[in-house]
Amino acid sequence: MMVKRCFGFEPAVAFGMLAFLVSSCTSDVTPEPSDTNCVDSTQVISYVNDIVPIINTYCSNPSFGDCHQPGASNPDFTNYDELKLRIEGGVFQDRVFGPFATGQRMPPAFCTGCPTELDACDKEILLQWIDQGFPNN
Repeated sequence: MMVKRCFGFEPAVAFGMLAFLVSSCTSDVTPEPSDTNCVDSTQVISYVNDIVPIINTYCSNPSFGDCHQPGASNPDFTNYDELKLRIEGGVFQDRVFGPFATGQRMPPAFCTGCPTELDACDKEILLQWIDQGFPNN
């Protein structure tokens, strides 16, 4: 029996080369650089310097009502221990990062004149701080 050569190679060799070439090609696309890489993954996030300003902007700013301030009906996020309790129970993460039930997203969409969504960089900072064990530093 006569075996035809493919491009000068035995059929098994040609098939092997073809399989190698096809398997080395992928449809993976290098992701675009993220605009939210505002913190280095090794950076230690500070509660006082990084988290308190975010909480003050989105959660406890008196210009937006009394949402998470001392004496409000909601947890006082100006107090580290109150915030820590909500993080330990997962409530903070559920309300800030979702998935969201109707009316559960924080900051709330119905707030007039206040930010209704956290900045992507602020989310990244909060997530990294929580991943670091949310230290009171």
